[in-house]
Amino acid sequence: MNLDFDICLLGERGLVQKYEIQSWALPDFKEAVLKTQRIIGETDAWPACFAENHDLPRSIPTYVTNDPPHRAKAGRLTALFLATLSGTLFLYQRQKISMTNFSLGWVLDKICNVDALNYRTKMNKEYPTDTEMLREVKTAIAKFGRDNARTPMRWSGSKLHAGFTAAQGPWVSMNENYKEVNVEVELKADEGVSRM
Repeated sequence: MNLDFDICLLGERGLVQKYEIQSWALPDFKEAVLKTQRIIGETDAWPACFAENHDLPRSIPTYVTNDPPHRAKAGRLTALFLATLSGTLFLYQRQKISMTNFSLGWVLDKICNVDALNYRTKMNKEYPTDTEMLREVKTAIAKFGRDNARTPMRWSGSKLHAGFTAAQGPWVSMNENYKEVNVEVELKADEGVSRM
């Protein structure tokens, strides 16, 4: 099975410059998808079809929209797209409830990922008075940071820590929209990913 990350890494410049945002367009997305699909015809390999995992940001804000009125449709569109590809489908558990990335306000206060913390520290030392550069750093960490994918599964909007744990708290903080985006809400929604 072939695990190709080209789809997931659209907009990133690689490991060395991971947090430097690179714009991409629909043709770039199509080429990333076709690369994995060509594997079937050109080799004996079989592709894995996925758009996120435990190290990558959420697929819905990456490829579609994070806008609350459209989030459920975006989640269904993403799941449907992946299901139409040839290969083995992988839906990361949080995709099933259309979980989103953190907001920019969360990033600086609660970041846990060592890579992102090191990048922020490095850029703060190199550009201590460049507010535009530091804003770009914050935006890039919010977009590509691993903490997005490591937030706890949200079971309920009314329970402590969204029902993930009764302990003091999870390692990574809960996303601030946990009351609107959780399993309880998803199971009641007429247009959620779980209804597909």
